[in-house]
Amino acid sequence: MAISDETSPNRRWPILSLRLLATTIGVAALQFAGVIATGLFVHLMPAETAWGWWVPLWIPAGTAMALVLCFGPIVAPGIWLGALLGELHFGSPLLAWTMLPLINTLCPILVYWGLKRLHIQASEFLSTTHNAFVFLALMIVVEALFCATVGSVLLDPTIVTDPNTFFLRWGRWALGNISADLVVGVALFCLIQSVRRPHERPRLASWIVIVAGVIGAAFLFSDWTNRFGLAFLPASFALFPLAVWSGLRQRQSETALLVMAIALTVSVSTAMGHGIFAAAGPPKLNSLVLQAFLFAFSLTAFLLSAANGERLSVNRKLENMLDALDLLVAERTAALNAANDQLKAEIKDGRRTSAIMRGHSHIMQMLAKGATREAMLEALVCEFRRIEPQFEAAILLRSESTEWRVVAGPSSAQAFALFARRLAQTTREDYAQSSGGETAPSLMRKRLAHAFSVGSNAKDEAALAAIHALTIPLGLDDDDEALFCVRGKDPASRGYDVDFVADTARLAGIVLTHTHSMDRLHHAASHDFMTGLLNRHGFFEQIGSLCETRPGTQGPDTLTMLFIDLDGFKAINDQLGHEIGDRLLIEIAQRFKETLGHDGPICRLGGDEFVVALIGDGDARKAEQIAERLILACQNTRTLENTRLRVTPSIGIAQGNRKTRSPSAILDQADAAMYAAKREGGDRIRLFESAPLASAAIA
Repeated sequence: MAISDETSPNRRWPILSLRLLATTIGVAALQFAGVIATGLFVHLMPAETAWGWWVPLWIPAGTAMALVLCFGPIVAPGIWLGALLGELHFGSPLLAWTMLPLINTLCPILVYWGLKRLHIQASEFLSTTHNAFVFLALMIVVEALFCATVGSVLLDPTIVTDPNTFFLRWGRWALGNISADLVVGVALFCLIQSVRRPHERPRLASWIVIVAGVIGAAFLFSDWTNRFGLAFLPASFALFPLAVWSGLRQRQSETALLVMAIALTVSVSTAMGHGIFAAAGPPKLNSLVLQAFLFAFSLTAFLLSAANGERLSVNRKLENMLDALDLLVAERTAALNAANDQLKAEIKDGRRTSAIMRGHSHIMQMLAKGATREAMLEALVCEFRRIEPQFEAAILLRSESTEWRVVAGPSSAQAFALFARRLAQTTREDYAQSSGGETAPSLMRKRLAHAFSVGSNAKDEAALAAIHALTIPLGLDDDDEALFCVRGKDPASRGYDVDFVADTARLAGIVLTHTHSMDRLHHAASHDFMTGLLNRHGFFEQIGSLCETRPGTQGPDTLTMLFIDLDGFKAINDQLGHEIGDRLLIEIAQRFKETLGHDGPICRLGGDEFVVALIGDGDARKAEQIAERLILACQNTRTLENTRLRVTPSIGIAQGNRKTRSPSAILDQADAAMYAAKREGGDRIRLFESAPLASAAIA
């Protein structure tokens, strides 16, 4: 029962008392059993040689020493009680049975106290050779000078007057206690420690060695030695190699048990009158010889076992140090490898980041230099593929009222074109809701889901499934939409860098937004705000562009100008207001655009003046036909604000070679021809420096 700090004082003392009483009774029983076992040596002797004080080793001395070393002075009452019962059992004199128990109790206590004073743990007296020598010296001094001396006098005070008898008894007493401490005490101590330390318990192989040692000792100390001529004292040294081998090779508990088994075997055989020592002399003498053998045999095994234990302890410490060093080296190596890997990763990330920044800087430089949108987007896709070579990328764009198309990407990748066609099959109305439609992100997610779900075959579905699309943010008010699409070149391609893809998509959004803004600015600078036709600047810019792209080897490059002025428009504008006039101009401009189609650019110079440019081989009849179509386009009556309006155009035509005459000069000539048509009444066509070609009446 464990006693904790929470146990009340009223219960603590009874529990402690019961534990002390149980310990005292158990120790006393063990000590008394040792006394009885020691007395068996006398009963084993033949009747004719029996001698009451023939004791090769005093077993209670060894058990007392082991108990004190293991449990401390708490076992002292039990040792004293067991010794008292033993003295009463042997019928010792009054002085002896009153004082000897106290002496037998003090001996192990003095050894225990001496070890403490020398800062040696009692349980560690076998751990090193130094501790073993200190214990041996203390034990010999206490047993020989104190216990044997005082005990011999107390047992028979008359021997003081007989030195020979005194020294004989003193020697047997000292050797008996010392031998018991080394034989029984050490063995019992090791057994108790093995209960606390399972790794020190004797192994099966050690029990086999112990049995073999007992058999060898029984044979050597039997009457069989007389038959072989071995009945002489030096033959006993045949047992020492076994003690030496065990002390150097086996555990301390195994060596102690071997020594105790051989010592008891030799003692019993000698007590029964067999063996070398029994034949060496009478019991009074052979007991001393036996005790000397037991002391020498146990001392040899004791010191060698202590030295071996110290060696093993040092080896274990060294192994632990080496293991700790190996572990430390492994940890440091792992930490160094991790640091190297991290450094390599940081260097790689730094190089990758630098490459990305250089690529983005190149795109921004192209943006600043005014590169075309297609060139910048292609450069952006190329930069992505340079950083992520295992992936293909493309940019898809959808403008208002147009289908999705691939504006940048590899020409060999058909999957992106398939993806664009699948997206083109859906419209906003397909996903419109009664609550007012959907937001752009949710609509884009539905379109992407739809594109992946309408693959016509397994191959198309596999191609679409490999595409990852990210919406490109556009800072525009229009309905333009854009996607940045990524696709692995093969199924084994690892995951792409999501952050890098997002950054690339944002940069593509900047490019698209900027180019769209620039296109809008250019459109505003080159087109008439009201009618949407080209203005003077845009008109001449487009003429220059068209002239530069026409091959110069296909006949004469003639530039034809048609200068158009609406007759009577000023009166309509003044009478009905500018709003009606503007609406009329918008309608006339739309009719002109529909009439011309792709024949040539049309421009509103200002007010009610329009100009059409034709680039061709100088066929005047073709220019005349186009002018007639423009006059017909204005003939239909129109109604604005409940007012029926009729306008007629006056058209002047001029031609010239674009290589020898400037467009401005040809325009001036067309203007002059137009004024000639007006002077003749309008609603007619005039060629520069030519007679009127036709006249058109207004119905």
